Amino acid sequence: MKKIIKSILYVACVIWTLFLFFTFKPAINLQSVGFWFFLLFVVAPFAAVSLDYTINPKTFFTNKKNQTLMIIPVVIGLIIILAGFIGTPLLGGLNAYRNRINIPESTTIDAIDEFDQTQVQIIDKNISMSLADRVFGEMGAEIVSQFTISNNYASGVVNNTMYRITPVEYSGLIKWLSTKSNGTPGYISVNVTNGETDFHQLEEGLKYTQNAYFFKNLDLHLRMKYPTYIFGETKFEVDDNWKPYWVSEVMSYRFIGKAEDVKGIVVTDPVTGECEYYSVDEVPEWVDNVYTAPLISSQYNDYGELINGLFNFSQKGVTATTDDYAYLQKNGHLWMYTGITSVGNDES
Repeated sequence: MKKIIKSILYVACVIWTLFLFFTFKPAINLQSVGFWFFLLFVVAPFAAVSLDYTINPKTFFTNKKNQTLMIIPVVIGLIIILAGFIGTPLLGGLNAYRNRINIPESTTIDAIDEFDQTQVQIIDKNISMSLADRVFGEMGAEIVSQFTISNNYASGVVNNTMYRITPVEYSGLIKWLSTKSNGTPGYISVNVTNGETDFHQLEEGLKYTQNAYFFKNLDLHLRMKYPTYIFGETKFEVDDNWKPYWVSEVMSYRFIGKAEDVKGIVVTDPVTGECEYYSVDEVPEWVDNVYTAPLISSQYNDYGELINGLFNFSQKGVTATTDDYAYLQKNGHLWMYTGITSVGNDES
């Protein structure tokens, strides 16, 4: 009877493991914090089931097998805790943080190049969402009742013009089951310089999306293709021929979850599911979202804080990015720009 109960518990542990994997989709990578938490929540139940409960209670904790089974999850937990301290500038080294971004030595600007002021973003994300909702509502009840608009709204440059582009997604499991063979009907683009909004309907629908289910779910699809990759943000982009793609950051770390950087991207065709990896030096020209604005700000802030060493208590020469940032189209590429200010009381 005890063997049957233990077998049932092992099966429950396996089901629990599969549930965790398919729900959280952790990277099988020692640099990933998520992997260590996944390992902890998988190992702990298996260890608990495997303990020898048949021995004398007085010797339960002195039994070598039980000691080994109990210490494994404890070690994993300690690794998670220590990772937060080991990967700091004090213990991990200044260069791991200070050199995440390349800043030119010259800080003097003799002249600022002129740019086309018609290419400045004047439509923000909230207005873009309102415009997209209006256009989507005009597509008819058959589409509106089955689908919804994603909140992706990635900025991008198409043929030297800035847009925010977002895909149409499934509005629930039942709707996905009834429409999955055709995919979602397309995507919406908003010209952020003049507000022009278009619905791009595709003959072959978008079958791989972030809210699709099972193996058509984009995140699960990427995890099965690249089990060791640590993915960052995923953006929906189009090339200069208006062909849509998903662009997913592939991250690297100097420590567990620390000193984050982008080492490449995975470009996924949302119609066929075909994927291709590019290092940061091989990214196609049409791709605009490789580094996110928060990551760039974080990298600069580490540089600005540590430029004169870790123990710079007077904060001499310490600078940081300002709170706001925006995008500009320049030479067919998307540029993020923000202010740089000292950490004192100035409001530059």
